[in-house]
Amino acid sequence: MKTPWAVLTAAGLAMVSANPAWSQSSGRDDGILAGSFLLKPSLEVGARYDDNIAQEDRGQEETDIIMSVAPTLKAESTWRRHSLKIDSGITADRYLDNTADNSLDARFVTNGRIDVTRATKIDTIVSYRRGHDNRGDDNTGVQAEPTKFDRYRGEVIVRSRPNRLSVSGGGGVLYANFHDADAVNNDDDRDVINYHGRARVAYGVQRHIDAFVTGRVDRFDYVDAVDDAGFDRDSTGYAVRAGLAYFPSAQLRVSAAAGYLMRTFDDPGLGDVDGIDFSGSVNWELPNRLTNINLTAGRSVSESQDADASARLVTSFSAKVTHDLARTWELEGRARYANLQDEGGAGATDDDDYSAGASIDYVFHPRVKLGATYDYKHRSSSDAGEDYSQNVFGVRLRIGFLD
Repeated sequence: MKTPWAVLTAAGLAMVSANPAWSQSSGRDDGILAGSFLLKPSLEVGARYDDNIAQEDRGQEETDIIMSVAPTLKAESTWRRHSLKIDSGITADRYLDNTADNSLDARFVTNGRIDVTRATKIDTIVSYRRGHDNRGDDNTGVQAEPTKFDRYRGEVIVRSRPNRLSVSGGGGVLYANFHDADAVNNDDDRDVINYHGRARVAYGVQRHIDAFVTGRVDRFDYVDAVDDAGFDRDSTGYAVRAGLAYFPSAQLRVSAAAGYLMRTFDDPGLGDVDGIDFSGSVNWELPNRLTNINLTAGRSVSESQDADASARLVTSFSAKVTHDLARTWELEGRARYANLQDEGGAGATDDDDYSAGASIDYVFHPRVKLGATYDYKHRSSSDAGEDYSQNVFGVRLRIGFLD
């Protein structure tokens, strides 16, 4: 009997070769017209070798080969006014040896835009995601399999730019429901409702320069009154930044901002977290239109389940370069550094995370690409036994309307 991966791959290849629209279309934004929507189906099938699937310290690594299949369907409206985009997909991972690590993730995301006037828009996001935390995740204990979760999100943002002044603001809610991975570990105490609001005011001080101020407030309300360690982790967070955005052309955009962030906890046993906040980004498409450079930097507060910490302060820097070589090869390189520090408690964990990766795809056809990937991760931790290194080698076949 054929495996699901073989069946889906054969069906996808047959669809590519049999559909004239796919053969005649070469633009990335092409799709299958269905009424007033443009449909973009795609399929990725792959295999990868992972030399440390649970991100364990040296001498405790588990290796495995993982088979994956990920069908996706995207849709975009073709209306003259307003818009609606839908992104849906499933990702199935199957481990050859460690079958308890098998996972089936899914997503359904809608992005809508209501054109109130030429200057005023209302953006909406409604999404559902089924995902998982691997056994090596920071917020999972020692357990036999990944932790599954469901996330539901809704958000509304109103934005207006009638002249050199632009204003946007709105808010939303996110509910996360975690499922117990086994009979020993309790993940229900991670169930949480997050309410958040944000605003941005910008002014065009020059033709290609905007000065802006952003603000954000959020509230975490955990379903359980206290977690397994006896703490009430309900909290309120605030952040404000001021900065500049420089955009001399459609090919280059630079942004930088700095400010202050704070998170206060309801439980007197959990200390508050505060500090300098900052963000920065560079997105540059080189004049050859074949190379793109993206740089980002930022700081955020991450939720923690550690008994000796209120939260983790995360400072990160990342870079990604993509290049189309001779129109038949697509190359990508990426790197990231992150520092994660325990804050607001007796914990003194200080982790440095390093990651790098590369991918190469050969374009057989605008709708058929065969590629190889490599990803490396390394953690240097102040806690004994928490260091790890991980290498992942993969191959993949992608077919369909690919972004």
